[in-house]
Amino acid sequence: MSEIRIIAKSSHATLANITANTAKLNQASVVLIKASTSDIKSITRDGTSAIVEWLCCTKI
Repeated sequence: MSEIRIIAKSSHATLANITANTAKLNQASVVLIKASTSDIKSITRDGTSAIVEWLCCTKI
């Protein structure tokens, strides 16, 4: 699993550091995923959600 860091867009304060497969946002945020671009197969939008698919088959 990758490290995910959620940062408040307005204050730039770190809201959460997680290693889970999902993250739920409750305010405008920047999401940083610690991963190499070569490890990512695709990023797609599903409604208001962003789906990150890894080459090794795990989805976030």
